[in-house]
Amino acid sequence: VYPGFAGVAIAFASLPWTKRYISIGLAILILGVLGLRSIERNREWTNEVEFMEKNRARFPQEITNLINLGSAYYLRGHVNKGIEITEEARRHEDLANDYYRQNSKVLIAINLTAMYSAKREFDAAHKEILRGAAMDPQNPTVLKVLGFTKLAVNDYSGAKDDFERGLKADPSDPELWQGLATAFANLSDADRARLAMQRMKMLDE
Repeated sequence: VYPGFAGVAIAFASLPWTKRYISIGLAILILGVLGLRSIERNREWTNEVEFMEKNRARFPQEITNLINLGSAYYLRGHVNKGIEITEEARRHEDLANDYYRQNSKVLIAINLTAMYSAKREFDAAHKEILRGAAMDPQNPTVLKVLGFTKLAVNDYSGAKDDFERGLKADPSDPELWQGLATAFANLSDADRARLAMQRMKMLDE
């Protein structure tokens, strides 16, 4: 989806939505084509961050490195540092070449949505994903994240619409089905919530 850029994990654990039998702490993996390498040891994390910090010192406006570095700090639990570096990437986003510029802008918005959500600053998170949606309104990843930010502020009808639009583009994404089930449950539509959960479980098997 986003060539040349690593992604960031967005954790919506312990968000305040529960309804009947559905009570879900959700984690969305936002991944680029290259993905984010699986890091098993803290030493490897440290080496990766040190490497990217050295690149930052040499090439302070290199947007790919800044996006990856912001993601790495966030995934290590340094949320404020992740926001700082990702905002720095935004200041240089117009320097990216034509091929990557649009993708980098959308990914920055998605990553900042993740980071502000981790701080439970849901208004800021929602503004960021709206920014991403304005640039790429049919992207299923953008629609997924937008739907979850709406769940976080109890906009269940709006979330349902976003998940349904996302599923038109990517019906094989179990997280979209899970989000749709949550939205239906909170709209007191137990039958459709159950069907959506069944679809999610089928895809997870």
